[in-house]
Amino acid sequence: MNENVANLSPKTSEAQAEERTAIRILIVEDDEILASLMASVLTDAGYLSEVATSPEHAQGTYDLVVSDYMAPAYVPGQPWPFLDQLRTLSQGGPILGCTGHQDALADHPATLGISAVTSKPFDVEELLQTVERLLEQGQRVADASPFRMPDDTSLLRPV
Repeated sequence: MNENVANLSPKTSEAQAEERTAIRILIVEDDEILASLMASVLTDAGYLSEVATSPEHAQGTYDLVVSDYMAPAYVPGQPWPFLDQLRTLSQGGPILGCTGHQDALADHPATLGISAVTSKPFDVEELLQTVERLLEQGQRVADASPFRMPDDTSLLRPV
């Protein structure tokens, strides 16, 4: 067990970190340095984290997806880029948006079709608290979103 786990969060114990080892988190980020840093933080906290530079490069399903906005400009009222693919990867579970677009931070996450939004550069404690909150709540992508998944998910194309 990594000794740094206890230093990341006062709430994190070794037992909690061991429970997290079964929790898979996908990080979709095209900035390799930021993706590596985020993966290290989540791994040190006891999560299994994987990185993909785009949703197309990811395989499998995850308990939570952290995704960069991955678009050159923010468009208010439009869904998070690659939303359908991110939902497939998260099995309809929580999607945490991570962006440097300040306008996106002002919108309610449900408006974007995601569970929560955090800023880049990210604060380690805020990231871990948000991930923990989304996983504890078992939060599904907001039902209030105008960009909801169909009830029959068999209609979704595999990634």
